[in-house]
Amino acid sequence: IESRSAPGSDTAIQYGKDRIEIANLRLVSGDQRIEADGVVGSAAEPLKVNVANVDVAQLDTLLLTNQGIGGRLNASATVTGKTDALRVDGKFALSQGAFKEFKFESLGGTVDYGGKGLNVDVRLQQNPQAWLTAKGYVPMALFEPSGDREGGHVAAPPGEEINVQVASSEIDLGVIQGFTSYVTNVTGVLQANINVTGSAHDPHMNGAVDIRGGALTIPDLGTAYTGIDTRIDLKPDAVSISEMRIVDEHQHVMTIGGTLGVHERAVGAVDLTIQSEDFEVIDNALADLKLDINVHVTGETRTPRVEGLIEVENGTINVQEILEQTTADPYATE
Repeated sequence: IESRSAPGSDTAIQYGKDRIEIANLRLVSGDQRIEADGVVGSAAEPLKVNVANVDVAQLDTLLLTNQGIGGRLNASATVTGKTDALRVDGKFALSQGAFKEFKFESLGGTVDYGGKGLNVDVRLQQNPQAWLTAKGYVPMALFEPSGDREGGHVAAPPGEEINVQVASSEIDLGVIQGFTSYVTNVTGVLQANINVTGSAHDPHMNGAVDIRGGALTIPDLGTAYTGIDTRIDLKPDAVSISEMRIVDEHQHVMTIGGTLGVHERAVGAVDLTIQSEDFEVIDNALADLKLDINVHVTGETRTPRVEGLIEVENGTINVQEILEQTTADPYATE
């Protein structure tokens, strides 16, 4: 990476009280370019930043974040105002992007910061037919720890009300592989239409998420499942699962249905029914287990009450392998 100044001028960065002056900063690497010029902390002299054709995978490696993000980024932003009242108006476009195993054509939109929150208008285009959008206002307090709070409704202070609409076409369920390595080979489609309102410490969701034709593999357990179909209804204080079906490799079915209470960014009251017959839950070097389940879970997630039956029809547990893995000498020389 080379740092270059514009012809006939010098690159300079000066720090002063409540302000930073950046003059003619230009970072160039091949056809990639980052430019900045202006002042942070001035009401009259804005800072302008431009990013052109930057390979974000290189940045991911350079910053050692290892998030598996890829694509080419073009963006621009204007920063104005005093340091205690900054305003940022920006737009961005990430093309041919990737988030670990999830690939998409583009991610772009506008993000404007005005002190207490963000106005966002963002669109993810997975392919010509599949898309997801998020538009509205997000208070910065949403990203702060919730801390210990008394139960009950938490009203939003003025200017900090959440109001975000999330909508999508049918999109690839494989996006979840960007958030966890526990599952692989994820297929199926997801469609969402959700409106988020309320306060940062007590958000409320209205809408629904539909999952159809879902399938996944859990390598650690040696199992694979298909036929995952469900509708998740989101209400201000509860998440309702009408009936989630999961089919194992031997075409045996597990069903899960019920409600989860949601309040103050936490999962609370639970009322779930789980049923299966000869359903495979593990098939690896440690064990081969298939379960009959008829269980009702109620109470709170921290102190649940579980009633019913869990029965092993015919199972194998490799005790030697378990002992070797759990009692191995951590200081072995080989």
